[in-house]
Amino acid sequence: MDHSNLTAEEKVSMLTSAVAYSTPEEIREIYKSLGEVEFTARALAIACRYRGIEHVKALVECGATFDYEKSDRIHSAYECDEVNFILSLINFSGKRDKNFYSEVFYTEGKPVLDDNLFLEGGKKLPVLPLGERIEIAEYLCGNGKSACPDVGTLLYYTILKKSFAMADALKKSGVVFPDEYKKILSEGGSGIPKGMNRWFEYSNIINAMNINDFLRVCEYFYAELDGKPLHFTVMIYSAIRSENFYEPELFKFFLNHFNQSKMNKTKMLNVIIKNNLIADLEIAAEAGWLKQPRKRDEMIAFASEGGYTEASAWLLDFKNRTADLAAEQEKAEKKMIRELNAAPDSVSELKKVWSYKKREDGTLIITSYKGNNTEISVPAKIGKEAVTEIGAYAFSPYAPRRTKEQAYNREKIQKITLPDSIRVIGERAFYWCKALEEINVPDGVTEICNGTFSSCGIKKMTLPDSVRSIGERAFWGCDVMESVNVPDGVAEIGGGIFGVCGALKKIEIPGSVEKISVHAFQRCLALEKVIIHEGVAEIGREAFSDCAALRELELPASISKITNYRYRGGDMLTPFYEIPDLTLIVTPKSYAEKYCKRNELKYKLKDS
Repeated sequence: MDHSNLTAEEKVSMLTSAVAYSTPEEIREIYKSLGEVEFTARALAIACRYRGIEHVKALVECGATFDYEKSDRIHSAYECDEVNFILSLINFSGKRDKNFYSEVFYTEGKPVLDDNLFLEGGKKLPVLPLGERIEIAEYLCGNGKSACPDVGTLLYYTILKKSFAMADALKKSGVVFPDEYKKILSEGGSGIPKGMNRWFEYSNIINAMNINDFLRVCEYFYAELDGKPLHFTVMIYSAIRSENFYEPELFKFFLNHFNQSKMNKTKMLNVIIKNNLIADLEIAAEAGWLKQPRKRDEMIAFASEGGYTEASAWLLDFKNRTADLAAEQEKAEKKMIRELNAAPDSVSELKKVWSYKKREDGTLIITSYKGNNTEISVPAKIGKEAVTEIGAYAFSPYAPRRTKEQAYNREKIQKITLPDSIRVIGERAFYWCKALEEINVPDGVTEICNGTFSSCGIKKMTLPDSVRSIGERAFWGCDVMESVNVPDGVAEIGGGIFGVCGALKKIEIPGSVEKISVHAFQRCLALEKVIIHEGVAEIGREAFSDCAALRELELPASISKITNYRYRGGDMLTPFYEIPDLTLIVTPKSYAEKYCKRNELKYKLKDS
């Protein structure tokens, strides 16, 4: 029968149904009768996951492929927004796995494939055994290569999902690990399209693994990086928890496999010394962590002053065994003479550390930090002019114009003291300063710009009452920040301002704030208490989405607008979606009460 006159969508539906119900020979006949089919990826995925290699061969020989046109029309017609259907070959949970970046298996929050394929009449097809899926993968890497242009991505995810037998089979078949994923694993996701999403996905997945699976996955990935170490961040450190990290064999593993330049060596050495972990001190010394006399003596002082006797004795013995004390003394004396001969606050000396430019009012903007200290005091004056602004990217390792050495030094910054003369802190001034744990915002600062502190290591932030403006994403990805205040006088909670602040537990929003903008608190997974004062009038779309720990939220009577949002082809989403146990507390007959009724949200009335 000739089916070539069917619409494109009808052809796709007929082919997909044939894969589920028909034999390989029947599939060949149906495919030929359909003529050209514009979207075959889902049908091929069903064959790979539920039917078997003969069904896969029938489709591939007729021209089916995992590749498809990436356009709004195709995405809308077949609910496949950027879905990579080749991943149907690996194991994953049929229920939504929040660790996975949504485009992999999900579109608009719905699973593209599941653990069982349910047919009409209640019949179900279970997922094929791993051995059969490996056989299919080997076929696709050989005779079916034209249907499977993205086998490198499949290799990455087979490793990440611990399907090591399939990974070995893919490598044996000649599959090459993609450069994109090499860069993500060795450098993080910055500068790569969708790279940050992939990096957070990777971090979240390994965070859920037990230590043995984690180590095995790391070994596989490390073997693909051509000698480069794996990228190390605070997220990786937290993934394996400190009690595991300092087991000697594991500690040595991390030093051998991960980028040590990204590690907070001072903090780690402090933990080792406090617990008198002598084996770890020996490993750290072999790795060169105590090579610099200043660092070694700093650790000796820390151990001695803290009364950590075993560590103190080992460090002193290490110094006696390895140090050239005469050379060190001579070097220290020369340094002291140089310091005495150079006024530290002279313009010539400050120019070695700071780049700056003059504002129209004659005051100065710090545009770049060029030093190598981990604890920094910004000068209040350079010459006779006051420093009133920290410029865009001034301390960021990812500044547009900075040397590799500057990026390396900025990644190690732990503490910054700003002078009272500062009034403005510029866009992304401290972006990605992951080691930065302490910084003050002086009284008198009026403006904090977009992304100023995003992805910093700050645990606590106190903002003065002088602050009137906080830009979008000002604290995007400060994943260890536990507390921060919003000063009374700020008019708007900007877009994404506290997004992905995973440790933030409580926030109070003053009545001066008129609007809580889009994504303001999205994925604040630990957020338990939010106080919104009277005066707040608007809540933007997805403002509190994925705040899974939030149980109650009181909406003041002043609220007059709450914005919903619909992703293409999906359900209408409120700003509170993915908060399963949330109860909204509203004023009787208020806009908020009507909104809750209209959107079928759980609520209760505030006591009068």
